[in-house]
Amino acid sequence: MDNKQDYAPPQYTPAPGNVNMGYQPPPPGADFGQQPPQGAYMMQQPPAGGHMVQPQCVAQQPQYVAQQVQYMVQQPTTVTVQQQPVTLARPDDCLGCSIFTCLFCNAFFLGLIALICACQSKSSADANNIELARQQGRHARNLNIAAIVLTIFTVPVIVLIWYFTVYAVVSNQYCLINPCESGCPYNPACRG
Repeated sequence: MDNKQDYAPPQYTPAPGNVNMGYQPPPPGADFGQQPPQGAYMMQQPPAGGHMVQPQCVAQQPQYVAQQVQYMVQQPTTVTVQQQPVTLARPDDCLGCSIFTCLFCNAFFLGLIALICACQSKSSADANNIELARQQGRHARNLNIAAIVLTIFTVPVIVLIWYFTVYAVVSNQYCLINPCESGCPYNPACRG
């Protein structure tokens, strides 16, 4: 059996129902560099009679379901936006508190100075100088607080000083008129 003969493989004959199952030559002008379409998969045919069959690209057809769609047409609306100038809030000038402080709590003239700062804050706000008006309003507020606190602490002290001063003067006058009374200080002339 040293004799080797060349022989051709047997011919493939497709079954009567599978006419298009083998390798189909490409149509003229086909581009082989393209990828298969989306949804396609590669299917290999089983070898028949020892022949290798080239893979065939079969595309799946998408299935469409009929749906009833209703469309609503809406007319476009026009919206007009008007921009108004930005108005900053008017800062507090503490004018009312400054008037009260100037009339009733004017310790060390702080109420008067607070009233002047409040008027300057009001005029700065009228001139649209908001930052300066805010600063002067803060000064007026701080001066009002200082004037009220100082008044609360100084008025009782002044009242106590006045009371004891008047009491000492009156009691001294009484003792000068009646030196030997029991409420007067010790007087050597009243020994008795």
